[in-house]
Amino acid sequence: MKNGGKTFVFGQVSDRDFVVEKLCELLAQLKTESEDLVSQSSGSASQTSSQTSGVVGGPVEIQASADTFQVTEPLMTIFRESVDLTTEAVKEILWEKHGAEFGTGISIYRTEETTNLISKGIPNKWRREVWMTFSGAILDMQRNTGYYAALADSSLQVKSLANDEIERDLHRSLPEHPAFQANNKIGIEALRRVLSAYAARNPQIGYCQAMNIVCSVLLIYSSEEEAFWLLVAICERLL
Repeated sequence: MKNGGKTFVFGQVSDRDFVVEKLCELLAQLKTESEDLVSQSSGSASQTSSQTSGVVGGPVEIQASADTFQVTEPLMTIFRESVDLTTEAVKEILWEKHGAEFGTGISIYRTEETTNLISKGIPNKWRREVWMTFSGAILDMQRNTGYYAALADSSLQVKSLANDEIERDLHRSLPEHPAFQANNKIGIEALRRVLSAYAARNPQIGYCQAMNIVCSVLLIYSSEEEAFWLLVAICERLL
């Protein structure tokens, strides 16, 4: 397997057969879902999309309205944080060196050095990529194109206990961070959409206190859609 001029020999992996089998399963699944999306797009003149995703509560049907919102990019690109620039620069150099040797993103070759770098702290610039890759959220997002936007749009139009609880906690989410203060709507609105969308996706969990804090941190370093899929990974696989 080659990536950026580097060759990875699967024969050196102790559980090679398992890895290859999982890769084949993912590729087959991506191909099937791509064919499904193509067949669905033939009837998209009404601007209504229906998608399903396997969750604890079963498939979710989504009706996407014509009025779509603009997905927020990582809040750290809008609100600059006060960090030790020297420390961040050193970490970035180490991660760039590791990426040049072992690849980046879903093609990264994980080594003992990868674990050491993570334990030392991931630089802000690299967090979204590392989180998305190692949690598997990047695969969920790629397999469900348009799922989050449609779900977030529809979930906000529903009156529910989860949405009421989310609304009460919005301004308690990292109030010291400028993105989540009362005079700033960008962070608050993105947080509302992500939490409401997840509560609609997984009614068995819905909304729990402290999810707003976790999601706020995800939104600082990741885009709004990435934060949603990271929340999915945390709640449905990692915990």
